[in-house]
Amino acid sequence: MKPPTSSSCPDVVTINTEEIPSNNFIEALVDKAYAEDKSCRNVFTGNKGGYSIVKKSYTKAFAYSMVQDLCAPEKHNFFSEAFQLASMGQNDVLNLSVFNKGTSSKKDMSNFISTYAITYALGQRESDGNFKEGRDLTAGNKSLSTEESGLTQTSANSLELNAKSPLSKYFLKNIFKAFVTDLSKLEQKDRDNSCLIQHNGENTSVGLKSLFDIGGDCNKIIKDLESEDYSVSTNVAKCFRDLHKNCPSFSIKYGASVVRVNRKHNGPLVTHEELVRKGLTETKYAKPYMKPSCRSLFDSIAKNKETICKK
Repeated sequence: MKPPTSSSCPDVVTINTEEIPSNNFIEALVDKAYAEDKSCRNVFTGNKGGYSIVKKSYTKAFAYSMVQDLCAPEKHNFFSEAFQLASMGQNDVLNLSVFNKGTSSKKDMSNFISTYAITYALGQRESDGNFKEGRDLTAGNKSLSTEESGLTQTSANSLELNAKSPLSKYFLKNIFKAFVTDLSKLEQKDRDNSCLIQHNGENTSVGLKSLFDIGGDCNKIIKDLESEDYSVSTNVAKCFRDLHKNCPSFSIKYGASVVRVNRKHNGPLVTHEELVRKGLTETKYAKPYMKPSCRSLFDSIAKNKETICKK
């Protein structure tokens, strides 16, 4: 993995399909952060009890996802470049003072680190760190376009959210399209590697394979994604839902992208004042804000980029 050269966001989104093998140096950074940083082990989510206990496999998945982004070859380093931006959308989570401590008003690695720290906490709040999580059965959003799935409980209608310049307005649609089209070209082993299944601790390989087999829910929509502003059809929503549950790297990166483009898609990132204005004053809508977590790990990965990304 050669360190990528600095550039602006690539115009075309392509994912980093290079294998990210287990690495003793990365593992040591994970072990150190997990042992010394309480927020890596116990995320304050504001849910009942306040804290969510984190499995180390969850921490590893986030670490290797960040490495995947930082070490991506030029023209494949889309996430690394995008997450460093000061703002990615009108309702970027980094616009809120409760979540943007340590960030920069200019393009900077601190924004990348904060994006991962917020998403790390959000995944614990929304699903207790379960990548395979299905929709909340008590919620009313039952249609394929609105039912939530995966780590950050994101629904297919999020694909319609618009990013702002210098990103394409179809930024989120481009991410999903890139994952589906690029993963469809890979052999199963390479597809598993790109999805970071070996680092996740949950075997989703069988489910991932079924999505891209002939006639699978993701295989059959490839042509439907040819235009930039493709329709979020029932078939697209099916693939989206199950890709979230079976490809950890997609779930992390897409979830992180949504909170930067429009945080209001995720309930925990809507402010109490905004909820009150909607007339939602019940106790369940006034939970304490979750806290960005495990920042020390993401900071250490960024600081050791040159060492980590060497072949």
